[in-house]
Amino acid sequence: MEIETFLTFLEIRKLIDKNCHRFLSPSPRVKIPTFHMLPRIHKQNCPGRPMIAGCSSPTRALSQYLDHYLKPIVKKIPSYIKDTNHFLQIVLGPDVNFRKGDLLVTMDVNSLYTNIPQDEGIRCCLQALQNHYNEDLPLPLIHLEQMFTFILKRNYFEFNKRVFLQIHGTAMGSPFAPNFANIFMHQCEKYILDNAPHNRTPLVWKR
Repeated sequence: MEIETFLTFLEIRKLIDKNCHRFLSPSPRVKIPTFHMLPRIHKQNCPGRPMIAGCSSPTRALSQYLDHYLKPIVKKIPSYIKDTNHFLQIVLGPDVNFRKGDLLVTMDVNSLYTNIPQDEGIRCCLQALQNHYNEDLPLPLIHLEQMFTFILKRNYFEFNKRVFLQIHGTAMGSPFAPNFANIFMHQCEKYILDNAPHNRTPLVWKR
């Protein structure tokens, strides 16, 4: 198996120890994740939200490993909000001075997870890891990139007794997916805000 060969290489190079190797190795009970839909009853015609149940996926541990290092980065993103209370503390706090005529505007990304270009998402995360950890990276970037590649480009799943490969975006159900999406969106919004016309940036921007 590719993952096991990769992990053995890392251990031989003393980039991970035996315990880490054991944790990251696919479980003996590994199986192809199953695809299912969560009904969105608040929307017209009750569309489904695609989910892949990856609890026994061969890449689950790799995803957990990467998520451990992505999570602290997300919390430092300027637009980060933890929950509704955190948002209210910001917009109702003393640091925000609303003016007459200001508007509260919300936006949504359509099918965010499955619309993230895989290579661009990986690039954003690698850059974020480099910027955040500098010389304290858990692994060289080339090996972290390989982990991202295993997760995103070996994302097989089963549906209706047939096996498919997701070729675009990431899957809801993989542990690192929320923070992967957050970091990608941070790069998108940073580019948009940095290139916005003069005096056309929002007074407050949170996501």
